[in-house]
Amino acid sequence: MLEQDERIAKFLDAIDRDAQERRRQIEAQVDQANAEALERAKAEAQAQAQQLIRKELYKQRVAVNQKFAKEAASLRTALAGRRTEIADQVFLEAEQSLRAFTEKPEYQAFLSGSAARCAALLPQGESAVLLVREADIPLADALRAAFGRPCEVRADASIRIGGLKASCEAKGLVADDTLDNRLQNQHGWFLEHAGSVSYTHLTLPTKA
Repeated sequence: MLEQDERIAKFLDAIDRDAQERRRQIEAQVDQANAEALERAKAEAQAQAQQLIRKELYKQRVAVNQKFAKEAASLRTALAGRRTEIADQVFLEAEQSLRAFTEKPEYQAFLSGSAARCAALLPQGESAVLLVREADIPLADALRAAFGRPCEVRADASIRIGGLKASCEAKGLVADDTLDNRLQNQHGWFLEHAGSVSYTHLTLPTKA
């Protein structure tokens, strides 16, 4: 009887040890699963955080780019307006200088030279007309002489500053050597290059 009890006790003890071993294995598996799940959760949280950071950085870059573009457009508009103001002032001063030039003795020589240049541009043997300011009509004889062949001299109200035009109406040709035209031709060049040159004074060709 005693021997049987010992065998039973040993059997129960073995069962208990096996149960404890199984419990340890299960606990170890649970701990490992928990650890792996925690690592996955951390990795996912980190990925989500990085994604959120990237989104925020992208939003900030977009906002900065939009602000920069808006400010750049505003500056370009302001610069264009300022350039136009400067151009208007420079050309107003240039026009005043040219008007003053037309009051000087050298102006008649300039007109005669202009008539000679225009004569070379128009075909020979065709009637020609010289167009000048009303104020320059008294110089008609000198201009016809400089032109070198018969021509008519007329007043042209479109010539505001000075100089002359020569036209061959039969051929539909016009040679425009007015100071008005010279100044206008400078205007486009000035606006194109105003950002890269000094424009304190504008030099215009008033002589041949």
